[in-house]
Amino acid sequence: IEVTDNGQGIPLEYQERVFEMYFRANELAKGNGLGLYIVKKAVQKLNGEVTLQSIMGQGTSIKVTLPTQKH
Repeated sequence: IEVTDNGQGIPLEYQERVFEMYFRANELAKGNGLGLYIVKKAVQKLNGEVTLQSIMGQGTSIKVTLPTQKH
């Protein structure tokens, strides 16, 4: 699953922190800083991975990879 926006981007120095509880890289942004924290915790419980790519002035992409189940 990949979600991409065309927003302002996330500065490199904040990219690792966006998955922390209550962290917001931009004080003007709405929200309480829980969304990506919850996503990361849920994906970890499913043995998956969340990655982020962001370029200032171009946008951000969040990718969730989940393992397939073998029956």
